[in-house]
Amino acid sequence: MWSFWELDVIKSLDVVVVGSGFTGISAAISLKEKEPGLNIGVVDRDPISFGASSRNAGFSCFGSITELEDDLNRSSLESLVNLVERRFHGIEKTLSRVSNDKVHYAKTGGYELITKNEVHALDRIAFWNDALKRVFGKNVFSMLSSDSFHFSKDVEAVIKHSEEGMLHPVHLLIELKRVATHLGVKFFSGLNIDLGHNLDELHIQSERGKLSVQPKQILLATNAFTKKLYPKSDITPGRGQVLITNPIEDLALEGTFHYNKGYVYFRNVGNRILIGGGRDVFKQEEETFEMTTSSALQNYLRQLLNDVVLPRKAFEVAHEWSGIMAFGKNKSPLLESLNNRVVVAARLGGMGVALASQLGEDAADMIMGKMKNPVW
Repeated sequence: MWSFWELDVIKSLDVVVVGSGFTGISAAISLKEKEPGLNIGVVDRDPISFGASSRNAGFSCFGSITELEDDLNRSSLESLVNLVERRFHGIEKTLSRVSNDKVHYAKTGGYELITKNEVHALDRIAFWNDALKRVFGKNVFSMLSSDSFHFSKDVEAVIKHSEEGMLHPVHLLIELKRVATHLGVKFFSGLNIDLGHNLDELHIQSERGKLSVQPKQILLATNAFTKKLYPKSDITPGRGQVLITNPIEDLALEGTFHYNKGYVYFRNVGNRILIGGGRDVFKQEEETFEMTTSSALQNYLRQLLNDVVLPRKAFEVAHEWSGIMAFGKNKSPLLESLNNRVVVAARLGGMGVALASQLGEDAADMIMGKMKNPVW
């Protein structure tokens, strides 16, 4: 049973943000910055966001050349450059809100492994440097020899992106929550949320029982799990499986690395290697909400470590896990007003670290525009 005090707090909220991942917390911060007097609550089923924000690889990346080339098959150049710009401004906004040291941020550069079948990508370095110069203000891509990385002989060259980096995603969540709490945002965990039939009412279920509320505005910032709350949304879940090794003696790799159009990614975590991806190889199996790992894909990642990344190094796997990302027809995020009360900000396409703060800002602008002309 809910107490009077609990009901008093929850029913007085002006805006309820569903989802305490990067996007939800960032949107709550932006709302408070725009209108400090708003009474904002962020609700989640878990104490720490359990979708992608706390379970990703911690890349602050903007798109490797072979990934951008692949995306160009589904998007215009202008829309793709705009998307990269949103990623860049998003990570800038995030890092302006937190201490880089506390989130373990390091601008190490990002590196793409170019195989014998992808050498044509080297001829596109000048094209993408020119296309993205308005975003970064300089040339960011350059070719390096693969010799110093000691990858397999199938890797012909490496393309460096000078502006990419890495961070600790859970520390980032903790710091964003600290910023939001300081601004007066309230957080509630252990709550399962559903929308009413008219998509304008929150049904809250917890150990205390059921509760229905109608705040002035509702923001769904639940990424892939938005599909369960709003089944008509153009969202396809994509499970990302990851593993991390035990410490490796004399590990020479430092930075974020991309392979096979970005479908595989790896980085160092100290002297460990974290590697994830492979959805393109197991596409049907990985379009799931199941937060588990599969032996087939995990073996695929181990094989890549053994054959391509660390061909002359012994390693042991310490831990494996998965997270659920959200994808659509293209890489652009979903920002949509469902009605006068509900806004959706989701589908970050595996780029949540970079995109979330910008998407949260845009969602806050949409909510504030609706609140200036309230219809309730």
